[in-house]
Formats: sequence, C-alpha cells, structure tokens
Amino acid sequence: MDQASKSKYSTTVVSKATFVVCLMVPAAAIFSLSFLTAEERILAVCLTVITTTVYSAVPVALRLVLIELAPKYTAILMGILTTVGCIPGMIAPLVTSIITHEGTAQSWAEIFYMCSGMYAGAALIFLCFGNSKEQSWSD
Repeated sequence: MDQASKSKYSTTVVSKATFVVCLMVPAAAIFSLSFLTAEERILAVCLTVITTTVYSAVPVALRLVLIELAPKYTAILMGILTTVGCIPGMIAPLVTSIITHEGTAQSWAEIFYMCSGMYAGAALIFLCFGNSKEQSWSD
C-alpha cells in the first residue's frame, strides 16, 4: 500500500481492487466446483488451491486497511474484527452438516453456491462502502 501513495492511485482504489480480486476469484472458483463431477477431482483440487491461495491475501489487505483507517486503534479494531470473523467459522460446519446430511452432489452444490455468494457479497460491500482514508475519530 505504501507504493500506492507514490503512484497516481489512492490507497482506497488499491484496497478496493485488492479486495475485489481476492474475493471474486475464489467466488468464481468455488462456484465452478458445483458443476464438477467425481471424475474431475484433479480440477476440483486445483480450484480449491486457487481459492485458498488468492484468498490468503485478504487478511493481509484487511490489516493494511485498518492501519490506514485508524493507526492508533488498529489493534482494537483487529480484535473486534477477529472476534466477529470467528462466528462464521463456528456456524459453517453446523450449516454444512445440516444441508449435506444426505451427501448428494446437489447438497454440496448448495454449499458451494452459498460460499461463492458470501465471497461475492463481501467484495460488493467493500467495493461500495470501503475506504482507506484515516478517520477523524482516529486522531
């Protein structure tokens, strides 16, 4: 992000581009998983690796955005976001077990649709409302 301050792009533009790419690529890859058959398991593994690899940049980008937003309160904000962010990790296995109790390909496709929708929704929310400008309350 520091390099962005020296370029013609604002940190907000760079942050939005980073989040959109790092969320939409996994959304597309997970969505694609729902159309694969058991014979295409190598492609499924490749798409899963792509998802994990590209998404791994999101936590780093989030920390950078928090540093830009409120340098003095980054640790507090990160603690709050980490706490809230753990909730889906606790709920997801329960929801997955309820939806996939029969173990059919269609039930797993529903899980993949939900996951890709969450990734795309997060990208859209950050694209519309996110910024990296230091906040006035952070002084």
